[in-house]
Amino acid sequence: MKINIKFTGLDSTLAIKTYIEEAMATLGKFLNGTDGDSVVAQVELARDTNHHKKGDVYHAECNLMVDGKTLRTACEGSD
Repeated sequence: MKINIKFTGLDSTLAIKTYIEEAMATLGKFLNGTDGDSVVAQVELARDTNHHKKGDVYHAECNLMVDGKTLRTACEGSD
């Protein structure tokens, strides 16, 4: 599985990259019948606003391309 990670409005850290790679690796067990090189995960982590200090200021999005199909999920939260 190829993983592309994009950070928007926040710093890239090794801990965050490691967390994402481990999460995608556990997802890989559900992709038994696919070629590992044909699966692409595009992950974007963003801080939506700089002037708010509390609330839902972070955004995470993942697009997973498997066998020509796209699976997408997005979430907003305080951490």
